[in-house]
Amino acid sequence: MRQTDCCTETRDLVLSNWMLTSRELGERIRSLWIPSDPTTDLVNSSMTVLSRHIELVLAAIRGGLIVAVAMSAGCSQSDAPSTTPASTPTTLDERRTSGATEMDNDITFVDDYLTKWDRFAQGENNFVPEIKQSTAEFELALTRLLASRDPRAPSRLVFYAVVQVGGFIVADSELGRAAKPVLGDDFNIFTNKEGKDTFFAGDLYFWWQDHKNEYKAFRLFEEWQNRDFAKSTAIPMYEAIRQKQ
Repeated sequence: MRQTDCCTETRDLVLSNWMLTSRELGERIRSLWIPSDPTTDLVNSSMTVLSRHIELVLAAIRGGLIVAVAMSAGCSQSDAPSTTPASTPTTLDERRTSGATEMDNDITFVDDYLTKWDRFAQGENNFVPEIKQSTAEFELALTRLLASRDPRAPSRLVFYAVVQVGGFIVADSELGRAAKPVLGDDFNIFTNKEGKDTFFAGDLYFWWQDHKNEYKAFRLFEEWQNRDFAKSTAIPMYEAIRQKQ
């Protein structure tokens, strides 16, 4: 099957079959994109079409459509992290009045946001409003953590991209500028269809594999890497893209 057909069929799967379980839909996407024979045209062809597929799916997710189940981790509901208790402060302003340091406030807020994104990616669509409302505040908090060289920040940065599977950080954004000194001058820049330089999830994933001993791990990221969807679909997709760089 040609890659243009793979793009069209994958997008159609995501948009028309969001009620499927994550495992079922993940396997359908995998059958389109991940070849059983590594010599097939998929691995040897241009990465442009694959990046376009990623952008199509992300555009749907960020537009508010309930489609992130297609990018979910393929695990049972009981495996997901528990929700934040109702008594726990849920905004940075509330946490600042609780006596915690600013850095602790930021890391708690960042972790809470990423937990919600992870659960949304596993099909819990009720988190959509909270995610959309908190994104700007989350990115500012993560920016502060990176700028202060908090050793917990890099793992959260990487997970922010990979939990979206084809996520990316715009290099010229506040978050991107804070991430650049951590990632290094030789970090790969991916230019998207809009001409913006970005740090792509796959490159961030492999950067973390090379540098994880220098920073503190993030529990959700560790869990994600061991889930069926990550091992059978997301990570092989990153590897296929890396071969063409």
